[in-house]
Amino acid sequence: VANPYLLLEPSRTNLVTQSEYFGGSDWISSNVTITDNVTTSPEGVQNAALINFTSGANYFQNGGGGMVSGSTYTISCYVKRALSTDQVFKIYGNGNIVSGDFTATSEWQRFTYTFTAASTNFSCGLTTPSICQIHLYGFQVEAGVYPTSYIPTYSVSATRAVDDCSKTNAGGIIEQTEGTLYAEVTFLSTGGGSQWLSISSGNSQNWVFIGKDNDDIRGYVRASNVVAFTNQDTLIIDNTPTKIAIAYKSGDIAFYINGTLIASSTSSFSFNQPLDSIYFRASDSGSTVETTKYNEILLYPTRL
Repeated sequence: VANPYLLLEPSRTNLVTQSEYFGGSDWISSNVTITDNVTTSPEGVQNAALINFTSGANYFQNGGGGMVSGSTYTISCYVKRALSTDQVFKIYGNGNIVSGDFTATSEWQRFTYTFTAASTNFSCGLTTPSICQIHLYGFQVEAGVYPTSYIPTYSVSATRAVDDCSKTNAGGIIEQTEGTLYAEVTFLSTGGGSQWLSISSGNSQNWVFIGKDNDDIRGYVRASNVVAFTNQDTLIIDNTPTKIAIAYKSGDIAFYINGTLIASSTSSFSFNQPLDSIYFRASDSGSTVETTKYNEILLYPTRL
């Protein structure tokens, strides 16, 4: 049985103006014929298109909006072959920044291509080195270094709000005077915003958290609206499991990374409201917010 998990994603915008209807005026092409709604898409509905590249000199693209030169974008789409043999295609964006070869097989796959824009030209689409037929669904272009889950669009771009997860009325499992918060996490990439696991009174007056702050790992304790402890250290190593813990008790706070004591404090404090909320949270900063995989989370009612 697979372990349960939550997918908590940052706010992202699909910049493509028609992510499923490829025969409309939002898409332009050369040496390509398009037939919409010919086969079942990955969502189980007959809304995937047939894209027939009739010549090796071709393009199929969405005009979308402008891009920011120097910013990173990720294109993604679901593709499978429409013939009995595998089909080769490329993804491109910014007019002429082109991927290597991708191979469409008999199964739906989500293909992704990440690049840095060299101009404001949007022009994201597909091309092929030769005659080719594929089925296509769910075309997405988003600012960021990795793809997020599919955001459908219908004539205009669409934005998904940042995902937060919390549990309130958890006072029965959180000790109100001391405790230890531990997590083994994997940060998928550095920079751009914060990700944290916290226990709190539901506001910023009483708050204990561990997580990332841009490129650093951070531990934090605030009690009665006064910071009792804060420390951030150690450059995050992308895609590497990291063990983080903060043990808190009035006059005895300790912050650990991978079993090493990073910082401690003898500050006295008391919470003026019960710690009854648990949060997984992402904070937007700039054009991207990174993701965190929580491999294990433990909350102890004593200061270990």
